[in-house]
Amino acid sequence: MALLNKVSKLAIPISLLLFLQATYATSANIFPWQGEYFGKKEGGFYLYLEPQGLGSKLSVNTKVSLIFYNPLNKRRFKLTESLEKFEPGNPPSIWKIPSGKYFIVAIEVTTGSARLIWKTNPQKRRTLVVKRISISNFGNWKISLKNKNSLDVQFRMSKNTYQSDNQSDESAVAVFNGFNGNIQKVLGGKQLIERAKNNYEKADELRVQTRMVRTISLKWTLDLLKDNNRAHAVNQIIVAHDPYFRKCYKNRLDDTGNLRGKIIYGFILVKSSGTMSKIRHIGGTLNDIQLVNCIQKELKDMRFSIGRNMVGKLAFDFNAF
Repeated sequence: MALLNKVSKLAIPISLLLFLQATYATSANIFPWQGEYFGKKEGGFYLYLEPQGLGSKLSVNTKVSLIFYNPLNKRRFKLTESLEKFEPGNPPSIWKIPSGKYFIVAIEVTTGSARLIWKTNPQKRRTLVVKRISISNFGNWKISLKNKNSLDVQFRMSKNTYQSDNQSDESAVAVFNGFNGNIQKVLGGKQLIERAKNNYEKADELRVQTRMVRTISLKWTLDLLKDNNRAHAVNQIIVAHDPYFRKCYKNRLDDTGNLRGKIIYGFILVKSSGTMSKIRHIGGTLNDIQLVNCIQKELKDMRFSIGRNMVGKLAFDFNAF
Protein backbone atom coordinates (compact mmCIF):
# COMPACT_ATOMS: atom_id res chain seq x y z
CA MET A 1 0.00 0.00 0.00
CA ALA A 2 2.96 2.31 0.54
CA LEU A 3 3.62 2.13 -3.21
CA LEU A 4 0.01 3.03 -4.03
CA ASN A 5 -0.03 5.91 -1.54
CA LYS A 6 3.10 7.40 -3.15
CA VAL A 7 1.87 6.83 -6.70
CA SER A 8 -1.52 8.40 -5.96
CA LYS A 9 0.22 11.67 -5.14
CA LEU A 10 1.39 11.80 -8.76
CA ALA A 11 -2.19 12.16 -10.04
CA ILE A 12 -2.10 8.88 -12.00
CA PRO A 13 -5.51 7.69 -13.34
CA ILE A 14 -7.52 5.30 -11.14
CA SER A 15 -7.43 2.62 -13.86
CA LEU A 16 -3.63 2.55 -13.70
CA LEU A 17 -3.66 2.39 -9.90
CA LEU A 18 -5.98 -0.62 -10.01
CA PHE A 19 -3.71 -2.22 -12.60
CA LEU A 20 -0.65 -1.67 -10.42
CA GLN A 21 -2.44 -2.95 -7.32
CA ALA A 22 -3.35 -6.20 -9.08
CA THR A 23 0.10 -6.52 -10.62
CA TYR A 24 2.17 -6.04 -7.49
CA ALA A 25 -0.13 -8.04 -5.23
CA THR A 26 0.19 -11.28 -7.17
CA SER A 27 3.74 -11.23 -8.55
CA ALA A 28 6.26 -13.98 -7.78
CA ASN A 29 9.86 -12.75 -7.54
CA ILE A 30 12.47 -13.55 -10.22
CA PHE A 31 15.99 -14.38 -9.02
CA PRO A 32 19.43 -14.54 -10.70
CA TRP A 33 20.68 -17.70 -12.40
CA GLN A 34 24.09 -18.85 -11.14
CA GLY A 35 24.88 -21.41 -13.86
CA GLU A 36 23.25 -24.36 -12.07
CA TYR A 37 21.19 -26.89 -14.02
CA PHE A 38 17.72 -25.60 -14.80
CA GLY A 39 14.69 -27.50 -13.57
CA LYS A 40 12.65 -29.55 -16.01
CA LYS A 41 10.33 -26.62 -16.79
CA GLU A 42 12.71 -23.72 -16.24
CA GLY A 43 14.69 -21.43 -18.46
CA GLY A 44 16.54 -18.14 -18.25
CA PHE A 45 16.53 -14.77 -19.99
CA TYR A 46 18.54 -11.58 -20.23
CA LEU A 47 17.90 -8.10 -21.60
CA TYR A 48 19.46 -4.66 -21.81
CA LEU A 49 17.83 -1.31 -21.00
CA GLU A 50 18.83 1.92 -22.76
CA PRO A 51 17.42 5.07 -21.11
CA GLN A 52 16.94 7.90 -23.61
CA GLY A 53 16.67 11.49 -22.35
CA LEU A 54 16.31 10.51 -18.69
CA GLY A 55 19.71 11.75 -17.56
CA SER A 56 18.43 14.35 -15.10
CA LYS A 57 16.02 11.87 -13.54
CA LEU A 58 18.46 9.00 -12.99
CA SER A 59 20.76 8.43 -10.02
CA VAL A 60 23.20 5.77 -8.80
CA ASN A 61 20.31 4.23 -6.84
CA THR A 62 17.88 3.95 -9.75
CA LYS A 63 15.82 0.75 -9.54
CA VAL A 64 13.88 -0.95 -12.31
CA SER A 65 10.90 -3.29 -11.81
CA LEU A 66 9.72 -5.48 -14.71
CA ILE A 67 6.39 -7.32 -14.53
CA PHE A 68 5.89 -10.38 -16.76
CA TYR A 69 2.60 -12.25 -17.20
CA ASN A 70 2.18 -15.89 -18.27
CA PRO A 71 -1.31 -16.17 -19.86
CA LEU A 72 -1.29 -19.99 -19.74
CA ASN A 73 -1.01 -20.34 -15.96
CA LYS A 74 -2.20 -16.78 -15.26
CA ARG A 75 0.81 -15.93 -13.09
CA ARG A 76 2.78 -12.71 -12.81
CA PHE A 77 6.51 -12.55 -12.15
CA LYS A 78 8.39 -9.50 -10.88
CA LEU A 79 12.06 -8.66 -11.36
CA THR A 80 13.45 -5.70 -9.38
CA GLU A 81 17.09 -4.73 -9.80
CA SER A 82 19.38 -1.71 -10.10
CA LEU A 83 19.48 -0.12 -13.54
CA GLU A 84 23.21 -0.78 -13.89
CA LYS A 85 22.56 -4.57 -14.05
CA PHE A 86 20.89 -3.98 -17.45
CA GLU A 87 23.46 -1.64 -19.00
CA PRO A 88 24.54 -2.53 -22.58
CA GLY A 89 28.16 -3.47 -23.00
CA ASN A 90 28.35 -5.50 -19.79
CA PRO A 91 28.16 -9.31 -19.66
CA PRO A 92 24.46 -10.06 -19.33
CA SER A 93 22.83 -10.93 -16.02
CA ILE A 94 20.72 -14.06 -16.48
CA TRP A 95 17.40 -14.45 -14.66
CA LYS A 96 15.60 -17.73 -13.99
CA ILE A 97 11.87 -18.19 -14.72
CA PRO A 98 9.44 -21.02 -15.64
CA SER A 99 9.54 -21.77 -19.38
CA GLY A 100 6.64 -20.56 -21.52
CA LYS A 101 5.26 -17.49 -23.28
CA TYR A 102 5.03 -14.16 -21.49
CA PHE A 103 3.71 -10.65 -21.96
CA ILE A 104 5.69 -7.74 -20.53
CA VAL A 105 2.89 -5.82 -18.83
CA ALA A 106 4.61 -3.09 -16.83
CA ILE A 107 7.93 -1.34 -16.25
CA GLU A 108 8.58 0.97 -13.32
CA VAL A 109 11.70 3.11 -12.89
CA THR A 110 12.23 4.35 -9.32
CA THR A 111 14.81 7.02 -8.68
CA GLY A 112 14.81 9.07 -5.49
CA SER A 113 11.18 10.04 -4.84
CA ALA A 114 10.16 9.83 -8.53
CA ARG A 115 8.36 6.82 -10.05
CA LEU A 116 8.12 6.57 -13.84
CA ILE A 117 5.73 3.95 -15.19
CA TRP A 118 5.05 2.18 -18.47
CA LYS A 119 2.21 -0.30 -18.95
CA THR A 120 1.38 -2.41 -21.96
CA ASN A 121 -1.17 -1.52 -24.60
CA PRO A 122 -3.46 -4.60 -24.73
CA GLN A 123 -3.62 -4.23 -28.52
CA LYS A 124 0.18 -4.25 -28.91
CA ARG A 125 1.44 -6.61 -26.23
CA ARG A 126 5.04 -7.76 -26.64
CA THR A 127 5.19 -11.56 -26.52
CA LEU A 128 8.38 -13.09 -25.07
CA VAL A 129 9.41 -16.76 -25.27
CA VAL A 130 11.41 -18.69 -22.67
CA LYS A 131 12.34 -22.25 -23.71
CA ARG A 132 13.08 -24.96 -21.19
CA ILE A 133 16.70 -25.55 -20.14
CA SER A 134 17.70 -22.60 -22.37
CA ILE A 135 18.46 -18.89 -22.29
CA SER A 136 16.30 -16.34 -24.09
CA ASN A 137 17.71 -13.07 -25.38
CA PHE A 138 15.02 -10.41 -24.85
CA GLY A 139 17.07 -7.79 -26.70
CA ASN A 140 17.55 -4.07 -26.03
CA TRP A 141 14.68 -1.98 -24.70
CA LYS A 142 14.85 1.78 -25.24
CA ILE A 143 13.13 3.68 -22.42
CA SER A 144 12.21 7.36 -22.80
CA LEU A 145 10.00 9.86 -20.99
CA LYS A 146 6.49 10.07 -22.46
CA ASN A 147 5.19 12.71 -20.07
CA LYS A 148 5.76 13.75 -16.47
CA ASN A 149 5.12 10.37 -14.85
CA SER A 150 4.96 7.82 -17.67
CA LEU A 151 7.43 6.12 -19.99
CA ASP A 152 7.56 5.03 -23.60
CA VAL A 153 9.36 1.77 -24.47
CA GLN A 154 10.67 0.46 -27.80
CA PHE A 155 11.63 -3.22 -28.05
CA ARG A 156 14.28 -4.41 -30.47
CA MET A 157 16.20 -7.66 -30.81
CA SER A 158 20.01 -7.73 -30.58
CA LYS A 159 22.83 -10.18 -31.18
CA ASN A 160 23.57 -12.74 -28.48
CA THR A 161 26.15 -11.59 -25.92
CA TYR A 162 26.11 -14.62 -23.60
CA GLN A 163 29.39 -16.54 -23.72
CA SER A 164 29.86 -19.98 -22.19
CA ASP A 165 33.03 -20.58 -20.16
CA ASN A 166 33.03 -24.30 -20.95
CA GLN A 167 30.47 -25.62 -23.45
CA SER A 168 31.11 -29.25 -22.49
CA ASP A 169 29.95 -28.38 -18.97
CA GLU A 170 27.23 -25.95 -20.05
CA SER A 171 23.87 -26.25 -18.27
CA ALA A 172 21.77 -24.48 -20.94
CA VAL A 173 20.87 -26.03 -24.32
CA ALA A 174 21.08 -22.85 -26.41
CA VAL A 175 20.46 -19.10 -26.57
CA PHE A 176 17.20 -18.26 -28.33
CA ASN A 177 15.77 -15.08 -29.83
CA GLY A 178 13.15 -14.26 -27.20
CA PHE A 179 10.85 -12.59 -29.76
CA ASN A 180 10.48 -15.45 -32.26
CA GLY A 181 12.15 -18.49 -30.65
CA ASN A 182 14.93 -18.86 -33.25
CA ILE A 183 18.32 -20.20 -32.10
CA GLN A 184 21.10 -17.61 -31.80
CA LYS A 185 23.80 -19.85 -30.30
CA VAL A 186 24.04 -23.58 -29.51
CA LEU A 187 25.47 -24.32 -26.05
CA GLY A 188 24.97 -27.74 -24.45
CA GLY A 189 22.84 -28.83 -27.42
CA LYS A 190 21.14 -32.21 -27.85
CA GLN A 191 23.57 -33.94 -25.48
CA LEU A 192 22.30 -31.78 -22.64
CA ILE A 193 18.68 -32.63 -23.51
CA GLU A 194 19.50 -36.33 -23.33
CA ARG A 195 21.27 -35.90 -20.00
CA ALA A 196 18.25 -33.99 -18.74
CA LYS A 197 15.90 -36.81 -19.76
CA ASN A 198 18.08 -39.34 -17.94
CA ASN A 199 17.98 -37.26 -14.79
CA TYR A 200 14.19 -36.91 -14.81
CA GLU A 201 13.35 -40.35 -13.45
CA LYS A 202 9.78 -39.23 -12.75
CA ALA A 203 7.66 -36.80 -14.72
CA ASP A 204 7.40 -34.38 -11.82
CA GLU A 205 11.02 -34.63 -10.66
CA LEU A 206 13.39 -31.69 -11.03
CA ARG A 207 17.04 -32.12 -11.83
CA VAL A 208 19.02 -30.98 -8.83
CA GLN A 209 22.60 -31.46 -10.02
CA THR A 210 25.03 -28.58 -9.85
CA ARG A 211 28.44 -28.20 -11.40
CA MET A 212 29.98 -27.81 -7.94
CA VAL A 213 28.49 -29.38 -4.83
CA ARG A 214 28.57 -26.59 -2.26
CA THR A 215 26.09 -25.61 0.42
CA ILE A 216 26.08 -21.96 1.46
CA SER A 217 24.78 -21.08 4.91
CA LEU A 218 23.74 -17.49 5.55
CA LYS A 219 22.20 -16.31 8.81
CA TRP A 220 21.69 -12.77 9.96
CA THR A 221 20.63 -10.96 13.12
CA LEU A 222 18.84 -7.60 12.96
CA ASP A 223 18.91 -5.31 16.01
CA LEU A 224 16.94 -2.06 15.82
CA LEU A 225 17.68 -1.24 19.48
CA LYS A 226 14.69 0.67 20.91
CA ASP A 227 12.68 0.07 17.72
CA ASN A 228 12.86 -3.73 17.67
CA ASN A 229 9.06 -3.86 17.69
CA ARG A 230 9.30 -2.63 14.08
CA ALA A 231 11.93 -5.18 13.04
CA HIS A 232 9.54 -7.59 11.29
CA ALA A 233 8.76 -5.22 8.39
CA VAL A 234 12.45 -4.39 7.93
CA ASN A 235 13.47 -8.04 8.09
CA GLN A 236 11.02 -8.90 5.25
CA ILE A 237 13.00 -6.62 2.91
CA ILE A 238 16.26 -8.28 3.98
CA VAL A 239 14.75 -11.70 3.29
CA ALA A 240 13.82 -10.60 -0.24
CA HIS A 241 17.46 -9.61 -0.87
CA ASP A 242 18.92 -12.87 0.46
CA PRO A 243 19.87 -14.15 -3.06
CA TYR A 244 22.02 -11.04 -3.67
CA PHE A 245 23.91 -11.39 -0.38
CA ARG A 246 24.56 -15.04 -1.21
CA LYS A 247 25.80 -14.04 -4.66
CA CYS A 248 28.36 -11.66 -3.10
CA TYR A 249 29.58 -14.51 -0.90
CA LYS A 250 29.62 -17.10 -3.70
CA ASN A 251 31.67 -14.82 -5.95
CA ARG A 252 34.31 -14.38 -3.25
CA LEU A 253 34.31 -18.12 -2.53
CA ASP A 254 35.09 -18.74 -6.20
CA ASP A 255 38.14 -16.51 -5.82
CA THR A 256 39.39 -17.48 -2.37
CA GLY A 257 37.85 -20.88 -1.60
CA ASN A 258 37.77 -20.49 2.19
CA LEU A 259 35.78 -17.63 3.67
CA ARG A 260 33.77 -18.07 6.85
CA GLY A 261 32.68 -15.83 9.67
CA LYS A 262 30.64 -12.78 10.65
CA ILE A 263 30.35 -9.28 9.21
CA ILE A 264 28.60 -6.63 11.32
CA TYR A 265 27.25 -3.33 10.00
CA GLY A 266 25.86 -0.28 11.75
CA PHE A 267 23.31 1.89 9.93
CA ILE A 268 20.51 4.45 10.09
CA LEU A 269 17.15 3.83 8.40
CA VAL A 270 15.99 7.16 6.96
CA LYS A 271 12.23 7.74 6.79
CA SER A 272 12.33 10.42 4.08
CA SER A 273 14.27 8.34 1.53
CA GLY A 274 13.30 4.84 2.71
CA THR A 275 16.96 3.84 2.53
CA MET A 276 19.69 2.49 4.79
CA SER A 277 22.14 5.36 5.33
CA LYS A 278 25.55 5.82 7.01
CA ILE A 279 26.31 2.10 6.68
CA ARG A 280 29.52 1.23 8.52
CA HIS A 281 31.47 -2.02 8.86
CA ILE A 282 31.79 -2.15 12.66
CA GLY A 283 33.08 -5.65 13.41
CA GLY A 284 33.02 -9.38 12.90
CA THR A 285 35.53 -12.12 12.14
CA LEU A 286 35.31 -11.99 8.32
CA ASN A 287 37.30 -9.03 7.01
CA ASP A 288 37.41 -9.65 3.25
CA ILE A 289 37.12 -6.10 1.93
CA GLN A 290 35.55 -7.06 -1.40
CA LEU A 291 32.82 -9.06 0.33
CA VAL A 292 32.26 -6.29 2.87
CA ASN A 293 31.88 -3.73 0.06
CA CYS A 294 29.62 -5.97 -2.04
CA ILE A 295 27.22 -6.57 0.87
CA GLN A 296 27.27 -2.86 1.70
CA LYS A 297 26.30 -1.97 -1.87
CA GLU A 298 23.33 -4.36 -1.71
CA LEU A 299 22.25 -2.82 1.59
CA LYS A 300 22.30 0.64 0.00
CA ASP A 301 20.03 -0.59 -2.79
CA MET A 302 17.26 -1.79 -0.46
CA ARG A 303 14.08 0.27 -0.04
CA PHE A 304 11.96 0.40 3.11
CA SER A 305 8.56 1.81 4.05
CA ILE A 306 9.09 3.10 7.58
CA GLY A 307 7.34 5.62 9.82
CA ARG A 308 10.39 7.07 11.58
CA ASN A 309 14.19 7.21 11.49
CA MET A 310 15.80 4.20 13.18
CA VAL A 311 19.31 3.19 14.23
CA GLY A 312 20.38 -0.43 14.10
CA LYS A 313 22.95 -3.18 13.62
CA LEU A 314 22.91 -6.07 11.14
CA ALA A 315 25.19 -9.09 11.59
CA PHE A 316 25.73 -11.61 8.76
CA ASP A 317 27.12 -15.07 9.52
CA PHE A 318 28.52 -16.85 6.42
CA ASN A 319 29.57 -20.48 6.10
CA ALA A 320 30.13 -22.94 3.24
CA PHE A 321 30.56 -26.70 3.31
